[in-house]
Amino acid sequence: MALMSHRFSRTVIAVLLCALISVAVTRAQSGDDDEDYAGGASGKDLYSIQGAIRLSKQQLKSTACRVNINGGQMVGLVRADGSFTVSGVAPGTYLLEVYHPDFIFSPIRIDVSAKEKGKVRASVAATRAKLQYPLSLRPDKPAVYFQQHAPVDWTSMLKNPMVIMMGITMIMVVVMPRMLSGMDPKELEAMRKMSIKDALRGAPPPAVTSR
Repeated sequence: MALMSHRFSRTVIAVLLCALISVAVTRAQSGDDDEDYAGGASGKDLYSIQGAIRLSKQQLKSTACRVNINGGQMVGLVRADGSFTVSGVAPGTYLLEVYHPDFIFSPIRIDVSAKEKGKVRASVAATRAKLQYPLSLRPDKPAVYFQQHAPVDWTSMLKNPMVIMMGITMIMVVVMPRMLSGMDPKELEAMRKMSIKDALRGAPPPAVTSR
């Protein structure tokens, strides 16, 4: 019995040692994986994106001005002098956007090279026009939040067919009586008789009723 209990205790101790070694190896592997994920390939291949917003100090007082990378994946705050730095950037391609409540900026494409030890290349995302680095960004236009009504165009109203017809009618009403008043009464009477004859010629013949 003593021999059996001694063998059992040795077996239990061996199983516990194997379990502890397995747990330690698993934790070490998970720690290495986390390190690789946080720092890219080696945990040290992290760089920064630097630049400046070209606005006056009064315009830069807004605390809402910031620089976003990939829609907020990384954020850089703009200092009082307009400069900014986005740290912890791994090699790759990113979209940099400047948010300011009063101005609109063009999105910038950023390429961080792994082979050239974090060399940054920048270009306008829409036109691919190359930019100097560190970045020097100026706004494209002021931000407009309300749509302005177009001014009244009087020329377009005068081109309306209904307005043209009304204008011709008014001219005839005003001008024709003056023209007729200056004509000879005999000519007026002759014109009246001719108009009556023309009306009678165009009228349908009277209906004949049989009795």
